[in-house]
Amino acid sequence: MSIAERQPSKSIDMGHKGSFAPTGTITVGPSATGRGRPVEPGDVIRLDLGSTVDGYTSDSARTVVFGKPSQDVYDVYTALYDAFHVGLDLLRPGIALNLIYYAAMQAMHDRGYGMYSRGHFGHSVGASLFVEEWPFIAADHETVIEPDMVLAYELPLYIRGLGAFTLEDQFAVSTHSVEACWSLPRGLIVQN
Repeated sequence: MSIAERQPSKSIDMGHKGSFAPTGTITVGPSATGRGRPVEPGDVIRLDLGSTVDGYTSDSARTVVFGKPSQDVYDVYTALYDAFHVGLDLLRPGIALNLIYYAAMQAMHDRGYGMYSRGHFGHSVGASLFVEEWPFIAADHETVIEPDMVLAYELPLYIRGLGAFTLEDQFAVSTHSVEACWSLPRGLIVQN
């Protein structure tokens, strides 16, 4: 039995209520290809995670490669990881959301991805599962980060023929700090 066949029944047994993602080289967005095919060595897997606890929802994502990553996969993820941390360094009370957006976008451009474009790099979370909520970490959002906000900060990149890459964490903002709500490692996850 394949992973795709086992996952839904195991998740339902554990009380999951929601949808399941297909497998393939890119399974989201306008570049979706290879839906429903078995995962093969070298495939990049976009793992988008969330849960609902006492009516509040969460959102996080990681990139997994099945087997040894190619140099291209490693290079893309390294650029994404580095750019994520450039924006993350600004995520704190008193900073406008659009400044994080511009910093992360410039970091991707500086790392050789000049054509990289994305409408937003994150959003508020809490009230709805699978729906991105206002305010957004976007060019046109000058909303200033305040204590008690909860934000999902993400950098996704979809490359036809290579895979769907993403790094997303949820952060709780307090008066003097920002705390990640997930403890998953942020590096490229290699699953053998």
